[in-house]
Amino acid sequence: MRRVSPESYEYKFGRKPKVRTIKELNTLYINSRKRSDFKQSVILGIIDEIVEKIPLTTTGRGRGQHITYFNGHDNVLYQYEMSYNSAWDSYGTSYNRVKFEGSVEQIRDQKLDFLLSNEMAFELGEKYNRNRNYNMHLHNRVKYYLVEAITKQLEIIYKEINFLNIPKVIPVSIDECQYIFTLDGNSSGYYKKFVLVGEVGMKPIEM
Repeated sequence: MRRVSPESYEYKFGRKPKVRTIKELNTLYINSRKRSDFKQSVILGIIDEIVEKIPLTTTGRGRGQHITYFNGHDNVLYQYEMSYNSAWDSYGTSYNRVKFEGSVEQIRDQKLDFLLSNEMAFELGEKYNRNRNYNMHLHNRVKYYLVEAITKQLEIIYKEINFLNIPKVIPVSIDECQYIFTLDGNSSGYYKKFVLVGEVGMKPIEM
């Protein structure tokens, strides 16, 4: 992840960068994850609406797709091709440009006719496109800095301890959250690198 020097930050924003505590970073992470979960639920709701309202179109390879349309920033028409992936138990989406041929006037009339005959597919395609562009993964960036801050603190705590004497599982509690860390495979002697294993409370694996 690209770093910005304190000098560059101060020049760009007119102030020194705020140094946040681990607890503050954890609060930011929890809040950003809640926002991401909400945005993801919105996207899943739109996908359900597309599957319900847009009939399947069978491709040459026999795979069914729900096709919707949207206008790109370049005023070019695109189509989303949404198909069900049984291995992931979810819908995957790709997009391609919709091409028209002819003079400028002919292409304009073709687009208009196309829009009028695919109104619902346009409406849902535009809706999906607006929402999928929201940053649903910002919490991962915040998590990166949280984990970095925790590992630096663990390195301080275990600085004088040989890696053989460090527990295999290191629980870290921050407010009501608990994270599990361990040493990575390259640690030896007094060189230690800590890595996040997971969060307590994550969805368990069903057997």
